[in-house]
Amino acid sequence: MTPTFTASETYTETDSARDRGVRDGEFGTRLSPGLRISSRSGRVQGSLDYRLNASWYSKTSEAKAFDNVLSASALAEAIDNRFFVDARASISQQTLSPFGTQSADDRTRYNENQTEVRTATLSPYIVGSLGELATWQLRYNASLTDTRGGTVNDSLTYGPTLTVSSSNAGALVGWGLLASQQTIDFKGGRATEIERVNAQLFFRPDPDVTLSVNGGQERTNVGSAFSRTYDNWGAGLRWTPTPRTLIALQGDERYYGRGHSVLVEQRMRRSVVRYTDSRDATSGADPNGVGQPVTLYQLLFLQFASVQPDPVLRDQLVRDFLRSIGRDPNELVAGGLLGSAVSLQQRRDLSWALLGVRTTLNLQAYNSTTRILDDPNNTGNTEPVRLWGYSATVSHRLTPRSSLSLTGSRQIAKSTSTQAGNDLKSLLLAWSSQVSTRTSVGLSARYSVFDSPTDPYREAAVTASVSLVF
Repeated sequence: MTPTFTASETYTETDSARDRGVRDGEFGTRLSPGLRISSRSGRVQGSLDYRLNASWYSKTSEAKAFDNVLSASALAEAIDNRFFVDARASISQQTLSPFGTQSADDRTRYNENQTEVRTATLSPYIVGSLGELATWQLRYNASLTDTRGGTVNDSLTYGPTLTVSSSNAGALVGWGLLASQQTIDFKGGRATEIERVNAQLFFRPDPDVTLSVNGGQERTNVGSAFSRTYDNWGAGLRWTPTPRTLIALQGDERYYGRGHSVLVEQRMRRSVVRYTDSRDATSGADPNGVGQPVTLYQLLFLQFASVQPDPVLRDQLVRDFLRSIGRDPNELVAGGLLGSAVSLQQRRDLSWALLGVRTTLNLQAYNSTTRILDDPNNTGNTEPVRLWGYSATVSHRLTPRSSLSLTGSRQIAKSTSTQAGNDLKSLLLAWSSQVSTRTSVGLSARYSVFDSPTDPYREAAVTASVSLVF
């Protein structure tokens, strides 16, 4: 258990069209007490990272005073090798609408288009075996999304899943069965259900190659007033030509049409290239779903796998690295969308990280297309929302205790027939230093340009901070 505390002071000058081009300077003060808890042994294992941000702005009286940041996960073994409970929770600041005002840093500008989003998932499950024939798992999933001050995007997803698979994972031929039922209830919309039964066959002609086919049926009322039954089938390939190379392909025919997932990853000694492409339905409640935002910590945790395969040691490595360059682990590098109904999203992500002895380079790009699937009343609110963006960070360790980093980013929301698009560009220069074992200081300068027909602005900000670990 590690208490933390961070204090920062930011001075921001904004040239906004809303203020008729008048430059306006404002001070922002933020105090952030926090707590980190980690357990890597015993019946309960997991971690919790919580921070309370108390913010004051010198000229913005309506600005929110408090917000929370949380990232937590835990796995409890209630009965030895039989009954487990998987729990996850998060609290983050997310954008309400991709067509509203965007901010590169919530410390520099009060933004009515941002809100606090809380997610929680509880998943108890039982595992067992049918002699030497098969293993089985019965799991119940419940996921909640709650937005501060609103109900349109709030949702609850719940339902059981039963999987049965052949025992010998390394056999030439294997099989699996899946039966699931899922209810997705949006407070601002309606409840929908998806029931699915699916069978899989696996063929392993080589230890490095796995081929799979699947088929079954699903019944759902997503997209219609009454439930309908659909055939679903698909095929997949998983190939590891080298210990550091992974290629995984999956294609499926589902109730919404063609779905797919593509993963290509190449890990070198000090670098990793990773590309993903997925097309799938998203409910907004699953924290691991296709529609969820990606934090800087999540991105680096995947990329640092080539340097540290052990997840426990990698967690500490990533957090130490982010602390050394003065970056927030919960900073969003690829934003998600707050949904109000079951939606279909296609998303592509490309990232490359080079981890040198003193210099680290990180490149990341993404694009996504999202449209509502569940519109039984034909409201016409199904036009796709298209987003894309990229970022690049280079950091250099000046001394064993200090480092310098430069980050450039851009995010774009494409215009639709009813909504005007926008474009946010940002450049950040940051210096940080570990002045003692438990104390670090930082100084950063950011320049942002937001192009929008409704609220364009230019913003320059300087931030000084001090962080303590007790």
